[in-house]
Amino acid sequence: MNILAIDTASEYLSLAIGINSKSVSEKACVKSCYILEKVGNLQSEFIIPKIQELLKQQGLAINDIDVIAYNQGPGSFTGVRIGLSVAIGIAIGLEIKLIPIPAFAIVAYDAIKYAQQHLYLARSSTEVNDSVPPDIHFNSIIVGIDARLNQIYLAGINLPNDISYHDDNETYQHSNIIHNMNYCINPQVADPSDITNILNAHNLAASQAIFVGNGFNQYLTQLPDEIKNRVNGLLLSLEYPNALNMVELVNSGQYHPVDTSTADVLYLRNKIALNLAEQKLMKPKIHEV
Repeated sequence: MNILAIDTASEYLSLAIGINSKSVSEKACVKSCYILEKVGNLQSEFIIPKIQELLKQQGLAINDIDVIAYNQGPGSFTGVRIGLSVAIGIAIGLEIKLIPIPAFAIVAYDAIKYAQQHLYLARSSTEVNDSVPPDIHFNSIIVGIDARLNQIYLAGINLPNDISYHDDNETYQHSNIIHNMNYCINPQVADPSDITNILNAHNLAASQAIFVGNGFNQYLTQLPDEIKNRVNGLLLSLEYPNALNMVELVNSGQYHPVDTSTADVLYLRNKIALNLAEQKLMKPKIHEV
């Protein structure tokens, strides 16, 4: 199965193709290629040429694509809709299915993989040792995506009990991670200052979680100290998640194909901009001396 993955939910254009992809639990040779470029608000200008570029690199025609995965959001209102529109257009022409993947899962999976591969993720504080930075031990991931309007798209994801790192053959077991990821905080819109209250309402401790996503980076100064201390700078410094991770998420079988007529985006609110009065309130006041 050849998978085209499209992610236009941010200022990055992230595209990938997984060739002859199979379940991540199968030891199959999967040839993949990707593009990850910061294009700002020019997603619509670059997306089609870049898809053509990917196909050409791999000697494929668009007719060779069997399914299209797309970032369902939340994220940039316009960006998410551009990705979905292109995915639907291609899928209708090819008479193939689409697979929507929530942005929270993409960001969380990227963070988990990074922690495993580079920081030797330990599941609990009892496993702390000198080779593992203590701020990387956590049992849940809180994803915060910039929602503009001084707010964050927020969701919490539990980690499975069997995350493991295998340095003997440098292979990493991700299939169980994907199958066991589930929400401990349902997707919602939140004010940065309210996140502690949201954690408390779900019986989650900031000390046992890690916070990732561009929303926390954007509003870092507004976060409570106990959360600010758990925002991992290494993870925040990563580029936007690679669309290759979407190929792995598709291969997990957890995310199911939909028809073009039912494909949609994940909206958490309808309002996407401030009116003039609200913009004035948001501007810093000038104090006379």
